Amino acid sequence: MDYLLPVIELLVLLGIQQRETVYMIIDGVKVVAESEITEEEIREIVAAEQQLWTRKGKELAAVQLSIHGDEIEVKAVERSPIKRVRRITGYLSTEDRFNSSKQAELADRCAHI
Repeated sequence: MDYLLPVIELLVLLGIQQRETVYMIIDGVKVVAESEITEEEIREIVAAEQQLWTRKGKELAAVQLSIHGDEIEVKAVERSPIKRVRRITGYLSTEDRFNSSKQAELADRCAHI
């Protein structure tokens, strides 16, 4: 990471201070925030974001908070809705959509490793 030193020196020369970062988990949401933001503000913002995402039918995974002037910039990320898709007798589907015969076929399968 030798290349970071010149960048940090440049920031110091330009009068731009590097801000400390705080990492925490609030209600299962990963939060990355600048240390100037209070924990109370972080909790309020995360709660508001969770309500917003819940109304949209989505689940919040992570929030990044940074200060820009007098405002706090919020970047939020959705939890990945990836599911396991199986291919049985040529059909691609998730297990919850299989009928009883496909579920029986799945239960009887053996892994060939």
